[in-house]
Amino acid sequence: METILVLAASPVDTEPLRLGAEIAAVEAAIRSSRFAGALRVRSLTAPNRESVRRALLEHRPVLVHFAGHGTPEGLVFETEDGHPEVVAGDVLRDLFGHFTPSLRCVVLNACYSEVQARAISRTVDFVVGMPPTLDDPAALAYVRAFYDAIGAGEGVAEAVQLYRLDRRWAGTPERAALLEREGADPAPLVRSEVGSKGEETRGPRRLRGGSRLGLWFGMLGCFAALLAWLWPPGAGAPPGGPPPSPELYALRVQILSPDGEPVADGAVRASVGNEPHRLPDGWWQVEVAEAKVPLDRRITVWAMHESWTTGEGTFVLDGDPNPTLQVRLRTPRERILGTVTDADGRGVPDARVSVRSHSGPAVTTDADGRFEIAVEAAKDQRVRLHVEHADFPPKDTYCYSGTGACYVNLVR
Repeated sequence: METILVLAASPVDTEPLRLGAEIAAVEAAIRSSRFAGALRVRSLTAPNRESVRRALLEHRPVLVHFAGHGTPEGLVFETEDGHPEVVAGDVLRDLFGHFTPSLRCVVLNACYSEVQARAISRTVDFVVGMPPTLDDPAALAYVRAFYDAIGAGEGVAEAVQLYRLDRRWAGTPERAALLEREGADPAPLVRSEVGSKGEETRGPRRLRGGSRLGLWFGMLGCFAALLAWLWPPGAGAPPGGPPPSPELYALRVQILSPDGEPVADGAVRASVGNEPHRLPDGWWQVEVAEAKVPLDRRITVWAMHESWTTGEGTFVLDGDPNPTLQVRLRTPRERILGTVTDADGRGVPDARVSVRSHSGPAVTTDADGRFEIAVEAAKDQRVRLHVEHADFPPKDTYCYSGTGACYVNLVR
């Protein structure tokens, strides 16, 4: 079994990214793919120098996916205490090159990563980089299209091309740049192969079916034929066995607020199945054909709403053709960056800033009067702050979460 290793870096003091959604998108695409049994996804959050080295040594991945921030100087990993550490492209080139030829592809889903991809492509067959600007929707769109193709047995170049076609269909410009090392093996990371006797074997490129394995499959086939003779179609399941799986599952999904109350609007997305549609009673329904159910029979559902952060729920499909699942949205968290100044525009240190209209901790301004405060509010929401200082009268002011800077002027 081949491994896809996802490195998800979101250090402190950097813009938050939806890395959990990106990891889930990779997992969902592979889990529902044709070669779900030949590929596995392993993720490493807060990757630093030691944890990345150990993960590469342990998993020997065929593909490494980096999700996070990038700069013209390098990719932003983390230190042991969670602070940003920029790693240059030549360092990554030598690191990933140490793990070839088993490592055949590196995907850099980060801003400015095309610069680093050019360095890494000297030692790795295929490297995918991105342009200077890349937002969360574009990053997730790339992940879904690319890994749908990889899981279906397409080559890396073909997977990138399918992503580009997906972006053309959506009416947005494609963003991925594929760099291919000279002499790179164009074969897919997983593929169907024809054995010496003409039989098709599926799985990682380096696996071969031996005679002993063929004997076991032959015995299994004989046993299946015997069962088919004893229990012809329409006779039902063998006595004492599990009930037959339905041909179609109709999963009903209800969206809940962070407080557990049903939500009247919103949207639902599922890792497998048809396009979710809303029912008259406010629930959503996802229909999944038995032929499309993943090997682990898990379906992941995401609930979305403009006022809250996306919620996620997982359900294991069994013999019930009409299961139900409730997905709770999460309370959003945004940051407010601001500065407290006096009448002359100088920063006021040691001012206490607290949140009045939403939930959030109180903070104290630094030596330059700057502050950063986290609030439980959606982006662009109006938040009332209260500012206190021993040398000034207290003041209430309004700022908007997640956008720009907030300035508070104190007057004696």
